Amino acid sequence: MYIYYMVDSESTERIKGATMKTLTNDKEKAGQLASKKVLFGEFNRYAIAPVYTRFDSVSWFVWDANKTDSKGKASIIRQEVTKELALTGL
Repeated sequence: MYIYYMVDSESTERIKGATMKTLTNDKEKAGQLASKKVLFGEFNRYAIAPVYTRFDSVSWFVWDANKTDSKGKASIIRQEVTKELALTGL
């Protein structure tokens, strides 16, 4: 079962496809992307990706292109243990 949060079908398919494989955490790669970022939302405003951690499982990060840091890069707006929690409310 998939939970859909996006209004356009293209974004929904990209997010659904981003998690088709099973992700195993590699503590040696903590802080690195476990998979490519997937852009979604109106004008590809958001990006979501799993990130390796020093803990037991990967964490899901969400970036928002409309909120930038001092270097002009998209800010992380969410970090959750599951993709579904990371997408809640977007």
